[in-house]
Amino acid sequence: MDNTPLLHIASKNPGKIAELSKYLGSFFQVIPYATKSPTLHWIEDCDSFVGNARKKALAIWNALGHFVLADDSGLEVKALNGAPGVFSARYAGAKGSAKDCNAKLLKEMRNISEAQRQAEFVCCLALMTPSGECYFFTGRCRGSIALASRGDQGFGYDPVFIPEDYSQTFAELGAKVKSQLSHRHKALSQLRGQIDAIFLKESL
Repeated sequence: MDNTPLLHIASKNPGKIAELSKYLGSFFQVIPYATKSPTLHWIEDCDSFVGNARKKALAIWNALGHFVLADDSGLEVKALNGAPGVFSARYAGAKGSAKDCNAKLLKEMRNISEAQRQAEFVCCLALMTPSGECYFFTGRCRGSIALASRGDQGFGYDPVFIPEDYSQTFAELGAKVKSQLSHRHKALSQLRGQIDAIFLKESL
């Protein structure tokens, strides 16, 4: 009998689920929450990544229990005073696609010089445990916004984000390079560094 603990992932985004599963599959039985509760819904109305991540994790934990991992992530652009920030996924409206969001971002920055296009991806992970404890892990990836969308790999803002010390976008660099540099990778590395202590505390 498999005693590996169950982990519900608070996302329907295939790319995000794949990234999280890759990093955590050796510790958990990873299951997207929608396979158990497809109608579960929440509103991401908090003013911080931490707040939204906790809200998602708590909603699923209340419904399904076990371990729950939620993340809220987005892009903060210095010249836009941190926008799109927590509205990254809805930057082009509730029904806007990732392509629409990228197009809006590039339009908003059309008069901003290359030297002033600094940005960073932010990822906050919230891990709810079976006992109701909530742990937070935040990762950041600095870079800049490209002058035009480039590349066809990845998802979200990958076609317009150039990580620090590189000249290509995440969408051009591909998943292998992104996995080593990304905000989510950094947050997951923090989580993995604490997982034994979390498991121990849950077993007491």
